[in-house]
Amino acid sequence: MAGRQEFALFHRLRAQMYAERHRRWPSGAGRAHGEAAAPEAIAEAAAAAFGPAMLADLRAKRLTVRRIKLGAGRTGLRLMRNDGILFVLGSGRDRIVGLGRPCSCGAGWHGPRAIGKCGDHAKRAAELVLAMAAMEEAECAFVETVRAQGRTCCGRMDGCPLAPPAENCGKLRLATTRRKAA
Repeated sequence: MAGRQEFALFHRLRAQMYAERHRRWPSGAGRAHGEAAAPEAIAEAAAAAFGPAMLADLRAKRLTVRRIKLGAGRTGLRLMRNDGILFVLGSGRDRIVGLGRPCSCGAGWHGPRAIGKCGDHAKRAAELVLAMAAMEEAECAFVETVRAQGRTCCGRMDGCPLAPPAENCGKLRLATTRRKAA
């Protein structure tokens, strides 16, 4: 067991040396703060169900969650990858909408299967969306708590959530988007 711990410590120290030189964590090496760690682990497990590319996108922060208006006063959450919609979760629901959409895992003999018929991937998609939203909200709460204690950004990392608002502009807040009129 000590060998695993030494290996993990070695990689963490290497990541810190990289961060010191480049003013950012290496892709995938940054970890959530405080209470955001538990939903981060859930999000990573759910993303891994879709394959290594989805997990890499999660760790590289290429996946984003946005609050959306679904109509009739309902809201939802939309998971996006580089401005493309992956999954939509309606409020008060524990499953995604659009179960006929192709699954992001790419499994299937003649093209991708519908996510609703692709094992437990519809459930995993909902877990991923909810975990990412919880992670972002917990990270925001952590930053607000640290700011309330009077701590400020040390200036060593680009994109630090503790940086003054002019530099950071609320990057951790869930963005709200409106549904385009058809």
